[in-house]
Amino acid sequence: MEAEGAGGGGFATVELEGGETGTAEPTEAQTRIAETDEYRLSHEYYDAYKAVKGFLSADTEPPQQSDLDELSGKLKAIARRVGQLRLFSPNEELDDVSTADLKFLLVPSLIGDVLAATRDFSERARALRQALVCWRGFAADCQRLGIAHRDDARAIDRNPEDALDPATKRDEKIARHKRAKELDEQVAYLFKKKREVFGDEFHWGHGGAFDEDMERDLILKLLGRAVASAAEEIASAEQELPLLEMMAARGGPGAPPP
Repeated sequence: MEAEGAGGGGFATVELEGGETGTAEPTEAQTRIAETDEYRLSHEYYDAYKAVKGFLSADTEPPQQSDLDELSGKLKAIARRVGQLRLFSPNEELDDVSTADLKFLLVPSLIGDVLAATRDFSERARALRQALVCWRGFAADCQRLGIAHRDDARAIDRNPEDALDPATKRDEKIARHKRAKELDEQVAYLFKKKREVFGDEFHWGHGGAFDEDMERDLILKLLGRAVASAAEEIASAEQELPLLEMMAARGGPGAPPP
């Protein structure tokens, strides 16, 4: 089932999973995004992307839950607007997607990352379930377009009950870690080149010495890296959820064992 106008698995799942964590009424930013055009949407996305990278950086203090809630709400509003503007079609191929639109494919992955950062125990299980929906929808879009590495796609599609033997699991993680490291180095190089041209590595677009081919290559590498991350995050969330449910049944993390 696809939400009207969603145009892709990741954006359809954002529409269908419903609700905003911790927000009862649309914020000013969400209302503004709901009425914006594609040009202004890129600016809203710039702010949100930069916030995600700042909040989830290992070098910063953990964000407040209210900040995470506001950011996830903004990203969901961007995802809904992408769907309404029909920037993607389920029938298109990667070459049909413009470089200007390609960056928006990351949005469901970013929503999943922000939701998974939820620290409130009473909300964490629900947030992780929503994150799983977003990561899987994002991965499905990347698989459809041929962006996802086949081993990452296979891991994401694997039934949790079909556990790998320890040696195979270790080899899979080592190979993914190697790919991720290579992608991180390539992304860092392209961000450095972009920063030299624009003074800001998070500036979306191309110009001067940073041409469209470099911009497209950067976004494709970011997408491939996000798929690898999603494979790890999905496996981790699937392990954590039963523990959260067990703790909830006992009355919370501070409750004594039965």
